[in-house]
Formats: sequence, structure tokens, C-alpha cells
Amino acid sequence: MNQIIIDGCVQKNTNLMAEIASFNISAKTGVFKLTNNSDKNRFTYIRVIYPKDITPYIEELLTSGNMVRIYGKLDSEQYETDKGKIVYNKIICADKILKIRFNKETDQYEEVI
Repeated sequence: MNQIIIDGCVQKNTNLMAEIASFNISAKTGVFKLTNNSDKNRFTYIRVIYPKDITPYIEELLTSGNMVRIYGKLDSEQYETDKGKIVYNKIICADKILKIRFNKETDQYEEVI
């Protein structure tokens, strides 16, 4: 089964059309140690495609800086650069997008209804 659920922060340059949205999220994917032995969060930037009607709710949800939970399927894309290099990207084709917030008591993100 190809299903993914991922939490991330909506980045700038969201592209909204009538029946599709294309945007990037940054998702925390781990922690690494710096040379001074302190921890730093590792983030991965992921492109998301939402191939459904863009309602006012979705438009507001996809504002830069909002934390969202994305339900969808993992996919890929490839293209050739001007210099002839082939670039491969992983993308998420979203079925559902929900706003989330951090709950300090549980130390986890939860969906906002």
C-alpha cells in the first residue's frame, strides 16, 4: 500500500490554480550533532501536489508558515536541466490536508478541527 502521512511547515511560493495546488513543505526528518556536541534538527524539503478544488479553506491553509498534516501517496518526477543533467525528485500527491498545532502536554502535533 502506498500511503504516507507527513507533518510539515508550508514554505513560500505556493502555486494555487482552480483545481490543483503545488507547494513545498519542510519536514523534520531527524537530528544531528554539531561540532560543539549540541543537537540540531534536520529538515527535508518536499514538493506536494494537491489535485483537487482549491477552496478558501485550502487557500488559507497553504499560507507560508502554517503547519499542516498531509495524507497522500509518494510519487516521483524527473526533468532535465539546461545543462543536460537529469534531476529526480520525490513528491507527495495529497488526498487530504489538515492544519495541525503542537500540544506541549503530549509533545506531539495534533489536528485542528
